[in-house]
Amino acid sequence: MSVENLRLLAEGKVSPAIDIYEVYRALFLNEKPEEVYKIYCDTQSFFSITYVTPAFEHYIEDFLVKLSRGESEVYLMPALMGAGKSHFLALILHLLALYRRCNGVGDCVGRELTRYGIDIKIPSISKVPNVAVFRGRQRLGDFERRLRMTKIKDDLRNIVRSNAPLVIIFDETQFFEIDEGDDFVAWIQTLAEVVREVPEVFLFVSFSLFATEKPELETRRSIEVINRVGPKTISLDTVYNISAVLRRWGGVAIKEVDLAPLKGLINDEEYKRLNDEFKQTYPVNPRLLNVLLRLADESLVERTRIQMTRELLRILTRAYLNTNWEKGELITFAHLQEPGELLIVGGPTAAVWKLLLNEYKSDVEKIRNRNLSNSTYKAALSMLRYVLLMTFYLRLMPSLRLYPSEQDLLVGGYNNLDISPAILKEALNEVSTGTHVTKVRDKYIYWFLGDETRAVYEVAVTYSDIDGLDVAINELVSIVKDRSGAFSKVLISGINSESLGKVVIIADKDSWQKELSNSKESIFAVDINEFGTKVKRNNLMFALPNDEVKAPQRAVEVLEDFGMEVREERGIKNAVIDLGRIIKAIDEVSNRLLDYFPDLLDIEDESFRGEIEEHLRNRLNNRKSAARVALREAVNTWLSKAVIGFKEQSFDKLDSALVEISKRKGDVVNALAEIIFNFDKIKDSIKRGNFVMIGDLWSIYLNNSELPPAPISFDEFLSSIKDYCKGRKCVFKIDDELVWIPECSDKGETPSLDENSGVAPLRIGKEFIDWPIRQFLEKLRGMEGSSTRYYIKYRRPSGEWVEVSIDDALTKKGDWLYFTVGCFERRIIKASIKVLVDGVEQLSIERLPGTKVNVEVIASEEMGELIYSINGTMNRASSPGVSYRFEVKVPKEPGEHALSIEAVFKSGARDQRTVTIYVRGEGKKECFKYGVSQGDVVERINVLRIDDAENLLKYLWGQRKLSLTLRVSTEQKVSEGEIRLNASFRVRDASYYNNVLRLLMALKDIAPTVEAMFEFPEPVVVDDDMVQKFRGRRLEFTVICEE
Repeated sequence: MSVENLRLLAEGKVSPAIDIYEVYRALFLNEKPEEVYKIYCDTQSFFSITYVTPAFEHYIEDFLVKLSRGESEVYLMPALMGAGKSHFLALILHLLALYRRCNGVGDCVGRELTRYGIDIKIPSISKVPNVAVFRGRQRLGDFERRLRMTKIKDDLRNIVRSNAPLVIIFDETQFFEIDEGDDFVAWIQTLAEVVREVPEVFLFVSFSLFATEKPELETRRSIEVINRVGPKTISLDTVYNISAVLRRWGGVAIKEVDLAPLKGLINDEEYKRLNDEFKQTYPVNPRLLNVLLRLADESLVERTRIQMTRELLRILTRAYLNTNWEKGELITFAHLQEPGELLIVGGPTAAVWKLLLNEYKSDVEKIRNRNLSNSTYKAALSMLRYVLLMTFYLRLMPSLRLYPSEQDLLVGGYNNLDISPAILKEALNEVSTGTHVTKVRDKYIYWFLGDETRAVYEVAVTYSDIDGLDVAINELVSIVKDRSGAFSKVLISGINSESLGKVVIIADKDSWQKELSNSKESIFAVDINEFGTKVKRNNLMFALPNDEVKAPQRAVEVLEDFGMEVREERGIKNAVIDLGRIIKAIDEVSNRLLDYFPDLLDIEDESFRGEIEEHLRNRLNNRKSAARVALREAVNTWLSKAVIGFKEQSFDKLDSALVEISKRKGDVVNALAEIIFNFDKIKDSIKRGNFVMIGDLWSIYLNNSELPPAPISFDEFLSSIKDYCKGRKCVFKIDDELVWIPECSDKGETPSLDENSGVAPLRIGKEFIDWPIRQFLEKLRGMEGSSTRYYIKYRRPSGEWVEVSIDDALTKKGDWLYFTVGCFERRIIKASIKVLVDGVEQLSIERLPGTKVNVEVIASEEMGELIYSINGTMNRASSPGVSYRFEVKVPKEPGEHALSIEAVFKSGARDQRTVTIYVRGEGKKECFKYGVSQGDVVERINVLRIDDAENLLKYLWGQRKLSLTLRVSTEQKVSEGEIRLNASFRVRDASYYNNVLRLLMALKDIAPTVEAMFEFPEPVVVDDDMVQKFRGRRLEFTVICEE
């Protein structure tokens, strides 16, 4: 039957307001009450639905004690309509009626109350008092009319005294004052004074502070005059015990609430408090009750329909009936009626609240259409309503800290039935995504200010295309700065000229062309203004607008989000411009919030306003970030056409082009010098014996479309040449000086080079280029004088250090490559010789085969012996004095022949000179190669590792049975010892082969690096098998090649 009470109340079949006069008529005049008041007039039903709050108990006991003692009292109850005044007065009437039935015996009354679970101290009274009830705008009974018509105080006192004990009750007293004015005010003052004077008389005066829909701002005069007699003011607490009132009406027993689903979602301290909170507010979720009590505050009476106890009880009753109450489901925000039915939208903010309610309805529709489970939908709806109602309340009484936190929303959405942690998290995510709920710091609010989208749009459309493009160029700068490390400089044809470090924005065409002409820097040029270019070169790259591509979807979405559409013609460019205008507009709005959101001025709390402004700026910044991401992608897509060197190429994105070009740079720089030296024009010039100017190499690279483009500056090109030439692999010509190996006393630092420096590599591909070394050595020899000689000190692959004179060095072509790990030394000699050939001092001559050459040797002091030799034929002259002449026959074979002349002086000193004789005529010469082809004629093979020597011996003799002479030399330190070996073996049969093979195998572990030369008694013609066998091996071949 208890739930039935709630249904009747919810359906309006029971009045939520008690008519005290109906109760009085039923209890004391035995009249039948109206149906809607029947529940309040029947003793059993009244006590069954009445919850005696602590305040009720306190004031009832105070009245009964004074009644039992024969005292008198004036009680004043000024309170809002619906605060529980009439229920309190009805309780007084029911207690007096019980006293009458029990003949004033307190125990009898107490037992009756105990039947209904009511525990009040009930004293016995000697006489049951009479009762007079006045209710505003109700007809008066005979006694009440007699009292009201008596204006003279003495007469009034006599009537009251003669009817004592007497309880006089006034309900809705304000209506008497409204209808009767000053006459009533004077009379009620007189009555109050009389009650104070006469024992056993009690006056209860109830005022509704708001007699009409609008609050009365002035205090009622009736209250003022009653206050003059010092009444006891009754302060009721019904509204704060509304859950208990609801339980009493519905016969709802408090059940255990399972809080386990909330564990882990909220902090431990909060979790510990929740058990008591849920017990106190059962069956209402405590967060819901907190919000409803705030909205029921008397200061908000104009703005809500929650009229204290009366309407609050009916709201909760309806909500309770919407729950699955049989299974213990708690009342949450989801069970309430719609917020629009609870709130009164009016006043200066009415337009804002109408908009918010519409946005709330829109949010509910969005969530309903997301195909959520019923449980998730209910939890999400509860959270939406929670935020909306608190936003309404706190817009009227601002305080950011009172807005619900994430914990509050999770607790407020819990219904003790079908909500799990996962459902609560999902619901919170749904509420936070795509709705008008906004998180400010750690609090959630319904955004009540104007829409920033409109503000931004209205500003954006005032900007020009140039304004938008200027913003896009700023974004472009950040793109190229991040990706342009490979370039010396980045040029952008833009709106306003500006230098930003490596990035330079140029606004005029002439300056643009001038900057592009600087060929020594690698340049990446982004030609937004389409200035064009008069030059192309391999270290100049262009990015150009590609108006044919579509605007990226992200850009389209951002533009549509701000109410702008991508125009069809040149859509990508327009998208870039419009995104730039939006970003500029966001900055304008963010910097002048009060101009674009004047509602901020309505927030009187400065701290709260500051928080909202900060959040609004954060919202704008977040949208600006999204717009910048879209702009960056749009710019990347728009500028995806590139000219790299001499070729046009398309990429999906600008930064993809930059990444690809940067990757390409490393590969090109590493191989560039070799590529340039192998370029036909350069290679031919070097082979003809010419140094090539580095500036010429640079120019060839820049201007040849066959060479690979890369962002290389001249300095980087120079570094590439230097890296290629490391290890003395090139001879340089600087200011007519040849630079190769250093003087032994120097550190051998890399020479300072520029575009006017000449260079000649010692190897192009597999071909050895010897002329630069010859020129270097001849330069040194030309620097020798009568007392000066130059020597080359170098280390052979075997580890042996060798020292030779320049003359000897010129004859040891086979060792020239070993000179790269050597140096030259200048020495002063005590005695020297000068060589005249055919009467002329010269160290190289050219002669016909078989002719004769006259040689004269002139010494600085007396010689003891003179030794001279050519092609292995040695001659000696004893005691030649200070001058000696002899004749030499020129060899018949064309080529290069060395005439070695050594003087041994009587003082013990020595000097040696070598005359190089070039024999003219067609012939053959020796060449060095690192790979052979079928048909090549090989005289010798050199190897530098013992493994290679062993494998080569096994092949040449073990498989091919080729006779050979193997010379092996090495000089290495091993542990604390030293190995020196210089041996020669003629391999002619198996026994020699096996002995040599054992030696090589023995050397493997102790001397892996050797110098081994395989020399054939007769040159060997290379066949296909040899080509295959030698391929990929580290071998140096001495082959016979044509002059």
